[in-house]
Amino acid sequence: MDPLRATDAPGARVIPPTPELFPGGSWERPWVAGEDGEDLALDYQAGSAFATVEGGGEIEVEIDGEWRTIPADPTPGLRTLAEHPRHEAHSLVLRPSEGVKIWSIGFAPGIP
Repeated sequence: MDPLRATDAPGARVIPPTPELFPGGSWERPWVAGEDGEDLALDYQAGSAFATVEGGGEIEVEIDGEWRTIPADPTPGLRTLAEHPRHEAHSLVLRPSEGVKIWSIGFAPGIP
């Protein structure tokens, strides 16, 4: 089977990503827009970014000044925020709709 991503190729070298973040302060408490501030903003270095999300609605996602909207399915799960061709540095801003909980933001390694 062919590799699905460049990081899956035999002998691929990767750069470790930014460590996982718990924006609510711990893995036991989510970050909720309105309770903890209007937007969630951070910088990261990785090949991709993901959020563990709970609650229905939408999440406005800004990567380096470009906005897009992703659905926040009522079923808790991992949502892709961004995928990059290589390990890169980026700025991320999340603006979830009311009631959407962000439990963690994780990052995947990328190739140099």
